[in-house]
Amino acid sequence: MLKAVGFDLDDTLYSRSAIYERTYQQMEDNIVATGIPFNQFEPIFEKYSQLEFQKFNRGEKTREQYSIDRVVETYAELGFEIQSEDGAYFNDVYHSEQANITLRPGVEECLSFLKSKQVIPFVLTNGSSEGQWKKAERLQLTECFSPEHIFVSGDLNCAKPDVEIFQYISQQLNVNLSEMAYIGDNYTMDVIGAQNAGVTPVWLQLKPTQEKIDTTTVTTISEFYDWLQANC
Repeated sequence: MLKAVGFDLDDTLYSRSAIYERTYQQMEDNIVATGIPFNQFEPIFEKYSQLEFQKFNRGEKTREQYSIDRVVETYAELGFEIQSEDGAYFNDVYHSEQANITLRPGVEECLSFLKSKQVIPFVLTNGSSEGQWKKAERLQLTECFSPEHIFVSGDLNCAKPDVEIFQYISQQLNVNLSEMAYIGDNYTMDVIGAQNAGVTPVWLQLKPTQEKIDTTTVTTISEFYDWLQANC
């Protein structure tokens, strides 16, 4: 029986991809017109975002440095040279667009159901403390989750997919890892991370894949609500 259910933040509780797409369009209009569709830009940007975040997490780069470098390196792989100030422009637009974020449809219903079953909802997100808590504030997450149940890697000494971060949450919630479930959109960070820790993973699959994935998969939060009803 599940006693705690966790949610990833970026692209799970809200659509970060939509914000990046609007940001990319501003880059196309005002900085460099690559003519490359966003669906080709996005996976490369995601790759460098993860690589640069790991450097930030190890203390090798500041938040500003890794945020800029991920943009510059993405454009370099696409065959376009941009400057650091262009990367900073990308991030400025992105942060401005964050003012418009809202919870995905179905999230509030999931939380109401969990509370009715006395199951603890929590958030686990990778990122800088300042950046992730700003998003939490804009989404009014402290009205949906207890503040002490919002876990940001930037506040801790570990990050997804490390087993340690799931173990830490288990201790804080006083719940066994086997009694926890966790949903996220990133297969490596969220699904494999949870699975390796002994937590039941649920993959929010936002993009089609040809790979055969041996894990519980949903494509919307509404589908996750159905899964919760069957498993809580």
